[in-house]
Amino acid sequence: MDEKRIDDRKLAFLVDGDNASAAYVEEMLAEASKYGSVIIRRVYGNWTVNGQVNSWKLKLKEYALIPYQQFPNISNRHITKNTTDIALIIDAMDILHDGIVNGFVIVSSDSDYTSLAIRIREHGIFVMGIGKKDTHDSFSAHAMYSFQLKILERMKKKTTKEFLRTVEAERRNRQRMQSIFSAEHSSMQ
Repeated sequence: MDEKRIDDRKLAFLVDGDNASAAYVEEMLAEASKYGSVIIRRVYGNWTVNGQVNSWKLKLKEYALIPYQQFPNISNRHITKNTTDIALIIDAMDILHDGIVNGFVIVSSDSDYTSLAIRIREHGIFVMGIGKKDTHDSFSAHAMYSFQLKILERMKKKTTKEFLRTVEAERRNRQRMQSIFSAEHSSMQ
């Protein structure tokens, strides 16, 4: 794939804050930035209760993340059920059809985003999934590039030599995925 094209790619970084931790936000954004400029940065969730989404509060300003509130649709419940997933998916489709970006990064370990990844990919748009090691294969398989947060944990614990081997393996994997994307995109034209 042409490196200029990657540099020119504009990305939407959409986070299921009810499902993903902010512990590695810096690394996630750094990984996403290897594939383009992250111009949209959103975190979805119910910010009114204690839960996973609260880990993002301290990171919002530092990383220019915009919080999107999702209230529960069930009376007397603090659980947002699928409201966060649905809001993220609707916004992703709006962004896709508005032509604002030409790539998406979806941060979640939830397989509910599989159909979204498929739809984005069918439009010839780059899609990356970032999630835990136990992210269901259906979501990982449909993202053009899948990045596991466990890799970041391991990388922090490795020696410099081991770290460089891991980085080189990731670079080769990225090149392979870029070749696949180029081939798929070329066949769509």
